[in-house]
Amino acid sequence: MVGMAGTVALAFTPSAPGQVRLANGETWSARFAPGAVDRTPPLGTRVVVESIEGSTAVVRIEQKAAQ
Repeated sequence: MVGMAGTVALAFTPSAPGQVRLANGETWSARFAPGAVDRTPPLGTRVVVESIEGSTAVVRIEQKAAQ
């Protein structure tokens, strides 16, 4: 799971976790990794799993590749 890509499926709020749909089709409760700047990304935003804590994926926003 760690390193797997996904997308925001249920909006995050500053005070509540959201949900992400992972590349393998699973939907997980999720929260942002410490230090994440944008904690309210729009639906469909690409994320990457940093770790798993119980039944919650800890994610960060996927960085776009340099061109």
